[in-house]
Amino acid sequence: MPGRLIIENISENCEAEFRKIAELQMRPYLSVSEASRLYGISPDTLRRLIAKGKIPAINLGDRLTRIDRKALEKTLYNNSLPRVADQVKRTKAPKKTDSPTLEGYCTVSDIVNKYGIDQPRVSAIIKKYKLTKVRIGRYTFVPKEQAEELFDKYNSLYSNNEKTLQNKSNSTSAQEPLPR
Repeated sequence: MPGRLIIENISENCEAEFRKIAELQMRPYLSVSEASRLYGISPDTLRRLIAKGKIPAINLGDRLTRIDRKALEKTLYNNSLPRVADQVKRTKAPKKTDSPTLEGYCTVSDIVNKYGIDQPRVSAIIKKYKLTKVRIGRYTFVPKEQAEELFDKYNSLYSNNEKTLQNKSNSTSAQEPLPR
């Protein structure tokens, strides 16, 4: 019966593990790996606590650090270690708004609405003139003063060019104005 053999092997392995743990519980001093195994704490965490002086230990040479079992239990079970939750400052969650705002900045959609220029062109101009961009979620913000200065110049140049083209086209033939 192969199923019974597997169960017997598992029970033998469990008994051997229990014996090892019982033996570790009787020792006055433990290695870092033994303490890790016995108390379920990462060896790196134990080494860090030893280095900070939170857990008393004796270093007998390379890879021969021994931890006093009773001192370790006292440290672990008396909650003398700081908890992570105690170290985190509690802050109130920011209020949710429809769109975030930054003082002195405007969104790309604000520029599109104000100047009547399509969004891809606004993005291309911002990229070309290397305006500082701040992304928050799906919103892109640019410095308001720089954007207004740039797009006011752009609009004035574009409207002057459009008027010149219209004057030339009116004199030759009636054509529709160029698209923005």
